[in-house]
Amino acid sequence: MESIKKATEQNRRKIDRQLIRIKAEITEPMIGNVVVFTQDVSDSGAFVVLPRDRCPPVGSSLNIRLYRKPGAEGEAMLSARVVRVTESGMGLQFFDFDMI
Repeated sequence: MESIKKATEQNRRKIDRQLIRIKAEITEPMIGNVVVFTQDVSDSGAFVVLPRDRCPPVGSSLNIRLYRKPGAEGEAMLSARVVRVTESGMGLQFFDFDMI
């Protein structure tokens, strides 16, 4: 039972993610420019919906542009690293952030 408790504590995120669908564009050499939608977003990363066979490998660096909802100002251009790939998409960790 103690090992289950430790595993659960290790899997807790340091920053909560918000379930939110945002249109985004990914730029990465292997896949080119691809329009995607987020499943969730936090200050440190996001999960984007994309079939596994279209996702770059874990460890790949890419750029992602997050489009604001209508009426909101600006867009966010971020550099990110692929940290996880699943059947439904990929988890990204942001490491650079600029508002444009």
